[in-house]
Amino acid sequence: MSRILVVEDEDILAATLCEVLEDEGYEALTARNGEDALRLLAERSPDLVLLDIMMPRMDGLAFLTAKALDTKVQHVPVVVMTSVSRSALQGHGVAGFLAKPFKLETLLQVVATALAKRTAREGEG
Repeated sequence: MSRILVVEDEDILAATLCEVLEDEGYEALTARNGEDALRLLAERSPDLVLLDIMMPRMDGLAFLTAKALDTKVQHVPVVVMTSVSRSALQGHGVAGFLAKPFKLETLLQVVATALAKRTAREGEG
């Protein structure tokens, strides 16, 4: 079972995403901001991060920068879900992009693709 960290400050959306992921057999964790996400990333070793960009305290871009500097967690793929332009994410090495609003079917496809790429990469190394 893959573990997915959902980083989203809107409680209803976070709960909905977790429910959908758990219904598909994933284990879902939640964080409300980038600081909490970095802590959970180190403590719980998720297989994938679903990341909002606009959040309080530490936003998604600051999270991506901090994650890239930490050699213990920099390999964990991140799928960004945001209404921010994709061009703002260039250079951050994200594994996928979901433009809000998105369909839950699209979310599941992007998650499955990102996890499959991670598995393939691990098989090569």
